[in-house]
Amino acid sequence: MSTINLPEQIDLQLALILIGVIIIISIIIYNIARSNKSKSKRNQQASLVASTNANIAKTQPVNLISDEYVAIDAGLEQGRKEPSLGTLMPHSDDLDLDTLTEEIQTSALDKTSISGNSITPFKANQYVSRIDPNIDCVVAFRFPLPVNGAEIIECIQKLSKSDDFRIAFEGLTETSSYAGSVNSSWELIQFNNLYRELQASIQLANRRGPLGAEHLAEFIGLVQNLSQELDAEIDIPPINDILNDATDLDQFAIQCDIQLGFNLTSNMLSWQCSDVQSVLLNHGFILSREGSAFNYILNDVLLFKAQAASLNFLRDDLQTARINQVYFSFDVPLIPESLNPFIKMLEVGQLLAQELDGRLLDDNGQPLSVLLTQNIQNQLAPIYQLMRERQIEPGSASALRLFN
Repeated sequence: MSTINLPEQIDLQLALILIGVIIIISIIIYNIARSNKSKSKRNQQASLVASTNANIAKTQPVNLISDEYVAIDAGLEQGRKEPSLGTLMPHSDDLDLDTLTEEIQTSALDKTSISGNSITPFKANQYVSRIDPNIDCVVAFRFPLPVNGAEIIECIQKLSKSDDFRIAFEGLTETSSYAGSVNSSWELIQFNNLYRELQASIQLANRRGPLGAEHLAEFIGLVQNLSQELDAEIDIPPINDILNDATDLDQFAIQCDIQLGFNLTSNMLSWQCSDVQSVLLNHGFILSREGSAFNYILNDVLLFKAQAASLNFLRDDLQTARINQVYFSFDVPLIPESLNPFIKMLEVGQLLAQELDGRLLDDNGQPLSVLLTQNIQNQLAPIYQLMRERQIEPGSASALRLFN
């Protein structure tokens, strides 16, 4: 049995203590060097920001949102469902539009008075968040010290982002954070502001389907790299919860993605296309940029559109081309319920039918009737209710993103 004498034990203890001291000193030196490097980087960026035009930096925030502007017209052409109006109710008498409009508008007024809903005026300087937890997966970043917006923007711009699902970034300014104001504190990242928190989001679903594991993994890798670059604490929801939320949102979208339409058909002879164009323009329609449809716009909202199959009003010869049918349609989730798009489309369609000597027919070629149109209106009610329950109002920015 071997033994170690006392002097050897003392030497061993001293050696271990010395090694521990060296390790501690090394860690301290490393942290000091890292802190100095971070401060130096921020000071350089602050100097760069100070040398730029401050007014431009304040008034022109950098857009860090992919696909922020929704192509509404393109979205209208990609509806998942086009239900046949003729399958809803057997037709009876021809449509008495005045009676129908009066009944439905009276019903709408009664519902408004019962619910007591009121419209909140929009404040000119109020910031509207580009991130909605109802349709987005949100990841939170928290910084130990305020971070300059220029540093955040530089890090974000170095990351590669997919265009399949919309990604957005917003920051919580230091002053707003201390004030405790939630509504006015979040903003698009600006170069010369300091931020204590950051949130990144990816949209959970769109008309192409739900967010899948591959795109989610790419997004998580992106935000993890960003957190390392910014020395931030990061909060990512559980992966399975995100995927389940994406699937659930997609199923909800399929239920609500309804397109309604009817045909205006000639009673006798076909129409000359130039005559149809003239009538549509006289009733306030605007020709779309590609020339395939006429858009009816109300309160800056594309309410519905009219189009003739296989006809382009810009490329085709309207003096010789003839048609005997015009199709009117709108996408239910893209139009605010308050605008009554179905009733307005019926009103305009009836006026055009009288002027062009035509009649309104459903997809099965049956004349529209009061009972049929009332049944359609009744079937729209649960769709609107379902969207309200999910806090995705028809025609809202979130609805336009989801159904695009």
